[in-house]
Amino acid sequence: MRKIALLRKTLMVTAAIVVCFALVLTLSACGEANKAVIKTALTNDLEQLKDPTSDLWRDAIDSSGGALSAEFVSAWSKGYSFEVGEISIEGTTATAQVSITCKQLFPVMLSAQEALLNDEGLAEITEDELLQKVEEAFIAELDKAQPATTEFEVTCELIDNVWEPTAQATAEFEKALLGSE
Repeated sequence: MRKIALLRKTLMVTAAIVVCFALVLTLSACGEANKAVIKTALTNDLEQLKDPTSDLWRDAIDSSGGALSAEFVSAWSKGYSFEVGEISIEGTTATAQVSITCKQLFPVMLSAQEALLNDEGLAEITEDELLQKVEEAFIAELDKAQPATTEFEVTCELIDNVWEPTAQATAEFEKALLGSE
């Protein structure tokens, strides 16, 4: 039962973060399809991840059902940076070179899980206490984690005068932020 609660909390945190990050890539750039508009839209969206008090993070925390906390976001955002590089446009397709440096979440979550599963004292605590310990373990592992840099391409298609990221771009973005197992 304890392993199920631990796994559930891990999955809830992961889902909340993925939803948050997927929302970031919705480019609001309308009008002329030019490099400056695309770069500004990407920069503005990625910049929101830097500030743990941004509307984006507040909305993610509020909609996470308790899986995501301000403390977790604050610990994750330390060491986060990004760069939007060269942008090329061919017809209705734009490709931006992006570099993100952050504490990747899959390795952090796996380390936290391992630490918790080895904790013999978890057998005597309540479900609420367990969930609190899970969050504390994640934050402790985030505090120890070193940021990693990932470079990738964000490809967008111009649809109804709005640049929309492709599914592949969203997957690459999530991979950069979550890391690998």
